[in-house]
Parts: sequence; C-alpha cells; structure tokens
Amino acid sequence: MTIQFLDVRLSEHRSDVALSPIPIDKDDALFIGDLGVQTLPVVGTANQAKVRVWLSGVVNILRPDDVKGGTPSLRLFITREGDGTPESGTLVYEMFFRIGTLQTTSYPISITASDFPSSSVVNQGQIRYSLFIIAITLEEVSGLYIQGPVAFNGMAVAGSN
Repeated sequence: MTIQFLDVRLSEHRSDVALSPIPIDKDDALFIGDLGVQTLPVVGTANQAKVRVWLSGVVNILRPDDVKGGTPSLRLFITREGDGTPESGTLVYEMFFRIGTLQTTSYPISITASDFPSSSVVNQGQIRYSLFIIAITLEEVSGLYIQGPVAFNGMAVAGSN
C-alpha cells in the first residue's frame, strides 16, 4: 500500500530568547513539549499496523558566566501516551547531554527520534508524545536555564512503500 500522510504537529514551548530563562532542576523534570499526533484516518484499515512517527525538536540551554565548576549533564526524554508527568507513559526516546565548561554559552540541543506504535495505540485515533528535560549531574547544576527557542515536532505516516 502506498505511503499515507496522517498528521504534522508542532509544540512551541518558547519562541523568543528575550523571555526570562527557565531554571533546570536536578530533582524535577521540566515538561517542555506536548503533541497529539492524529491517526484516525488509518483506524480500521490495512495501514493501522504500519504507522511510523517521526519526532524532532530543539532545546536551547543557557549557562551564564557566573556558573563555575564541573560539566553538568542533562537528560532529555520523550514518552508516549502519558499524562504530562515524567513518570507516566512509555519511554520512546532518551538522550544524555553534557554541558561544556565555557561560561556565557548557549547550547542548542537537537532531538530526532522515531516511534513505531502498536496497532492498539494507533486505534485510539491520536497518540500523545511529551518531551521532558532534567539535570542529572550531582555536581553543581544550579545556573542552567532553558532559553528559547524550544520546539517539539511530530509527523505520522502509514504504509509500506
């Protein structure tokens, strides 16, 4: 069966670098992206079992010049079918990123992931994906911030050609 385009979504958490930065915590994951990719057009068809989802995004991290010390690490992860909390849903992607030692530095982190949801997930008509970030280093992590842009994109297709 030919490829069938289903849906494209964009979740823009922050679009402007002029907004006040959001601190990144090492105890609580920050919810920074949310998508609901539509799959209803293939429910009940031969393509229901052949859905593929492409996910991408960018998160810009700021390390101000007054942050000294080690090289903190971050964890970014995407869950499927959660309720907007980090503990819910199925983990479909995980990335670890180590911030450099330079001060007053902006770190744009790019994310690209894919998902091959089961037919039962596709049957719901919409698949929810959520993006989170958390600092994981036990060293000094205070002073890391999210500064725009922060965007999360998703596209669903079905078929086998």
